[in-house]
Amino acid sequence: MQWFGNLTGREIIRVARDGLGLHARLRYPLLLNDKSQATGDWSEAMDWLEYEWLPQAMDTGLQAMAYVFAPEVHNQLVSLDFFERVRQQLPIQLFHNLPAAWQWLAHEHHAPDPAVTSLP
Repeated sequence: MQWFGNLTGREIIRVARDGLGLHARLRYPLLLNDKSQATGDWSEAMDWLEYEWLPQAMDTGLQAMAYVFAPEVHNQLVSLDFFERVRQQLPIQLFHNLPAAWQWLAHEHHAPDPAVTSLP
């Protein structure tokens, strides 16, 4: 999932909720969460992500997440909070660039090659 622009908690929840429907249908085990092109404070979504989204995503097969930081320092602090909450329940790793995140997923969790991955 790649994020763009200034994110708010409301937007994070809306997109994550929509993503749960897609995840339930496709049941993909790995998630690359790329916030490298995003800014904003989405901290008000944290409890919902931890207590609503994460259990549902795991129930439909999510097994690991690679997380690419945003360049903005405040967003990185929110991301660290998210990381601390998620890592108690799911393998997650933080990255500063997309290629390293893909490599971790591919080597550690047998991700498909991003060059050949497409949605139906």
